[in-house]
Amino acid sequence: PVMGSLGACVPLLVGMSTGSQLAMALAETGILINLFNLIPIGALDGGRVAAALNKWCLPGGVALGIALITNGIINHPIMYIMVFLGGFSTYQRFFNPPEMPPGYYNTTNAQVAAITLGYIGIVSFLLAAKTLNDVNRKTPQQLSKTQGVVPGTERMMSFATETEASMATTGDEDFWGFQEPPAYKFG
Repeated sequence: PVMGSLGACVPLLVGMSTGSQLAMALAETGILINLFNLIPIGALDGGRVAAALNKWCLPGGVALGIALITNGIINHPIMYIMVFLGGFSTYQRFFNPPEMPPGYYNTTNAQVAAITLGYIGIVSFLLAAKTLNDVNRKTPQQLSKTQGVVPGTERMMSFATETEASMATTGDEDFWGFQEPPAYKFG
C-alpha cells in the first residue's frame, strides 16, 4: 500500500504543478484504488492488517463493507464480491481456523502499535491527498463552463466541426473523401 499510495501522488504533484486535469483524474483514480484496498475486509490489504491486529477487527471490516454498500457510498459489484469473500474468510477464521504454525497470529504490543500507526497514517495521508486533489480538480461541468461549451452539447459540436471540416474539399477527393493518386505519365 505504501508504494501504491506514493505512486498515486506522482500524478497529483504533476497535476498541481501543471494544472493538468488528466493528471489530477489519474491521481483521483490511484488514491481511490488505494483507499479501497485499505478497507479492512478479507483478502484486501486492510483485511490483512485487521487480521494481524486482532481477529475481532474482521467482523468490523465486514460490517463497514455492508454499511458502505447499504448507504450507497460504494455500489460496485466488486465491493459485493469483496464483502462476501470477507464474510467467508471471517467465518473461517472464527469457526474453522486453518492449521497455522504456533504463534503465527501472536504479535507484541509494539508490533500492534506500529501496524496501527502505519495503517492510520497511510489512510490519513491518502485522505489528505484526496482532499488536496479535490480542491484543484475540476468537474466536467466546470471545464465546460471555462471552455464556453454547454454541457451535453460537446458531441454535437465536435460532430458539426468534423462535418464542416470534411465538407471543405480541394476537389481531388473521390466520393468517400479519399484523394485520387496523382496521374503518372510515361514516355
